[in-house]
Amino acid sequence: MFNVVYQPFLLDLTNSLFITGVLVTIGSIIQFLPMPLVGKLSDRFGHKNTIIASIPLYLIGLVLLILSDSNKILYLFFGIVVYFLGFTLNNMNAQFLVAENSESSKGLMYGLIFTSFFIGSIGGNTFVIFGASISTRAFFLFFMGILIVEGLIFTFFLSNKWQIQKTDKEINEQLHFKKEHN
Repeated sequence: MFNVVYQPFLLDLTNSLFITGVLVTIGSIIQFLPMPLVGKLSDRFGHKNTIIASIPLYLIGLVLLILSDSNKILYLFFGIVVYFLGFTLNNMNAQFLVAENSESSKGLMYGLIFTSFFIGSIGGNTFVIFGASISTRAFFLFFMGILIVEGLIFTFFLSNKWQIQKTDKEINEQLHFKKEHN
């Protein structure tokens, strides 16, 4: 949904197909390049904490996009980098969270995730078709509201099972330690 509005916004702002292509490419690179680092952060701090940390990055990126204009291209560049870094943190960890929070109904959870994705895609296309008179910045504000709600849902309704689970080695070490000290 975001890209359907984002790319025409870039073209309107830059008035250059080449610069728009470069900026879209930078955003795409930011989506995949830091994934190993994001995976390491996710393993260290937990999937839930990492996905919650992505929401402020999303919001800061969107604020920078809203503030950008043809005279403030630097805001646009940093907005793209920060937004898509937030996207990478969020997207990668969302897959883990669905798997951790759905016990016996993983298929249903993945089905709901993909359904919401396609509904969002249709909503973005509808926005472009029927919302030509609506400012793209208004869409970014609406998207910020959705991200805030998403962050609240992640914060209060998802578990953080990775902290509870221990490896067999950790359990054996604890038992051995208790046995020696009792």
